[in-house]
Amino acid sequence: MRFALPALALTLGACFDDTRTIELDTDVVKLPLGEGTEVGVWVDGHELSRLDAFSWHVDAPDLVSVGLTDDRAHVRITGRREGHTTIHLGYRTSVIHLPTTIMPPAP
Repeated sequence: MRFALPALALTLGACFDDTRTIELDTDVVKLPLGEGTEVGVWVDGHELSRLDAFSWHVDAPDLVSVGLTDDRAHVRITGRREGHTTIHLGYRTSVIHLPTTIMPPAP
């Protein structure tokens, strides 16, 4: 029983230290107000597929809306207000930052 607790701690620690490589098909998003784009997401070289561990946070959520597309392999970003923000996309313990600019609407 003395060894069961350290073994359990080691096993649980491995679950939380699950660093992954996140890649996007763009380094920055620039959109006219009211328009949107889809950004491809890859984790360890494979298209995003495990949604239970994928999340996002937007520094200024009033500027953009973020959601998953129907194929669940892309993130849909839509400009709601002009300005600059950063979208933080994460998978388990890994995070990638996506600078985003919403410009005035196209004439």
